[in-house]
Amino acid sequence: MKDLIELSKYLPFLTERDISFHDGLFYFENYESLEEYFDSLVMKWEIVLSVKLPPVYLAIISYVLMIYFQFQKLEELHEKYPTLEVASSYLMILIRQSQKEKIKSMLNSFPITRTDKSLLVSEIDFLIWQTYFFIYERDFQKAKEILQYTENILEEIKSNEKYNLVYRQEKALLFHIECVLHQVERNHHKSLVSIKKGIDILEIERIEDSFILGTLYNSFGSALNILGDSEAKKAFSKGLEHFSRNNIERGMAVCQANIATLLIQEGRFDQAIKYFYNFIDIMSKFQDQRNILVIYNYIYSCLRSMEKMDEAEEYLIKAFDSMKKHDIENDDIYLEATEFYAINGKFDLAESYLKKYYEIMQVKEEEETLNKSTWHISKGFIELKKMNIFASEQELIEGIKLARKNNFAPLILQGLIYLIELLIIKYRTTEDLDLRNKFIEKVELNCQECVILLREYKSIFQMVNYNLLLATVYILSFKYELAQDVLNRIVKVCKEYNLQKQCERAERNLKIALDLKERSKQEDIEQAILQMRTEFEISMMDYSERGVKETTYISSSEEKPILLFLLVILPSGLPVYSYNFKSERISDDELLIAGLINAIQNFSSEISMKKGEFRMLEHTDYLVLLEPRENFTVAFFTDSFSYGIKEGILKFADETEKIIEILEKKDFVKSDKIGQITMKLDKSVNELFQETK
Repeated sequence: MKDLIELSKYLPFLTERDISFHDGLFYFENYESLEEYFDSLVMKWEIVLSVKLPPVYLAIISYVLMIYFQFQKLEELHEKYPTLEVASSYLMILIRQSQKEKIKSMLNSFPITRTDKSLLVSEIDFLIWQTYFFIYERDFQKAKEILQYTENILEEIKSNEKYNLVYRQEKALLFHIECVLHQVERNHHKSLVSIKKGIDILEIERIEDSFILGTLYNSFGSALNILGDSEAKKAFSKGLEHFSRNNIERGMAVCQANIATLLIQEGRFDQAIKYFYNFIDIMSKFQDQRNILVIYNYIYSCLRSMEKMDEAEEYLIKAFDSMKKHDIENDDIYLEATEFYAINGKFDLAESYLKKYYEIMQVKEEEETLNKSTWHISKGFIELKKMNIFASEQELIEGIKLARKNNFAPLILQGLIYLIELLIIKYRTTEDLDLRNKFIEKVELNCQECVILLREYKSIFQMVNYNLLLATVYILSFKYELAQDVLNRIVKVCKEYNLQKQCERAERNLKIALDLKERSKQEDIEQAILQMRTEFEISMMDYSERGVKETTYISSSEEKPILLFLLVILPSGLPVYSYNFKSERISDDELLIAGLINAIQNFSSEISMKKGEFRMLEHTDYLVLLEPRENFTVAFFTDSFSYGIKEGILKFADETEKIIEILEKKDFVKSDKIGQITMKLDKSVNELFQETK
């Protein structure tokens, strides 16, 4: 067998007569590569349509045309041969082209029943792409039924040596579809498991199928990226390598676009744009305007983040022209236009694009809560740019509340970005010291939440910018040790990812923090703080490269947050209750931990001690979630944040509030009474955090 392993799954169905058919013109092993075989088919297309092809060649030719995304030729072939062998590959192209009516007609023509009249491999392919269709129709029950049916067929042929290559390649493709299902259901850890199985089944057997392996590695990169794994770029590059081996251009384009999105996350916008241009060049050959439109949006975002506003607007206009010309819609572009024209003071235009967005989403029947959340947040931004501060704040708070209810991280982040900008405007426009401290404190809390969310699911570039802003807030709040800790970590990350601009600013701010720390001992910092106001405003402008949108959900997978430790601390710094979720302890000295938490709080202004000001502090190995109340603080240690944990902490604090007086007088209360209270709190912890343990 030659290197043309991509078509090896068809070998069991070839007879001697098939191999010699038409002087071996259609026998793939007579060619050195898949690309050479494809080129031969294109050159001799009239022959393909003029002869009566055996079923096995209908299947092979259709499969090759699908890999090279030849929509027109597949359509011509299907018109002449409306068979399952052609439909098994043509279906996938129809799905990519969103040809729903043709798809439904085809599915009616070939019901899910086993038949001896069609090739087994074509039946399996047809079932697999049906599953793909129902996933994107969000008919998950139907998709799972067909998936299970297909798995049963594969299990039947598994032990048959004749079908070994069929089983391996189709099983790998099935794992890819399984991964897509998990991703759409937002179960990204499960999707990762499926992809690894698919890759292993091919690589262990040395089946270097460039199409399937390229597809799997591309999906592997997407799953790793969603989970914030730095190996994502390697996976995309491996996918690109496999697609490039046979010059499968569409696959190459998708991998390059995915690499570009990673470059965006690292702030390398100029490099990302080059990859996006490659994507457009390739996809233009396939007239794939829907995906080109998505890339227009990305390029616009990159240009805006590079402060090339005129060029950015050109791409916005290009996107709208494309939508009109090709009769397609992209709701994200309406939101981009809303924000862009609000920034540029064209409020009527911004309002009209927001209205159009909402109308589109109503037609698409998307989830109403998310639509309302997006509306409130975008409306809040328009009002912010109009300097209608009160109206803006009301809209943003409502939008963020709705987004949290759905755990939709990108929307929460977007709302927090705007809210931080609003609070900074309040800070800049008041000379009242108490109010300024209040606004700084709220900026700090919102920055902390942004950092935690970004830590959960990617974007090194944005996370660095938020940390830079957070460090500036710490400096303005006289929390020099915290600022120093954050900036030291950020310098290290910036050097690792070659973020030169951010690294320079982090090092500059670190010097400022150290200088102020020394000068604070001499109480000679008034002038330095006045200078820091300018630095603070610069930080605000620099961190907000929000043109680049995230489209990722935080995973709602079965891999739950790891709960570590809970501690109740009195204002004096003494611990009065603790709960270990794990046998190994963070520290054997609860008094030391309580003292450190208390010290951090003492750095804060008085507002941090008021009820309801929930805090999140980032440590290298874990997070510390704080709920300060009037007479105590609940400190919760975990490896990751979720709003379910936050809700549990708030409820636990409510329970503790009822009995804190007894805990405060612990040494003067009977031991059996303290024992009862401890048991009650233990029970409360178990009940409140049972779902996340």
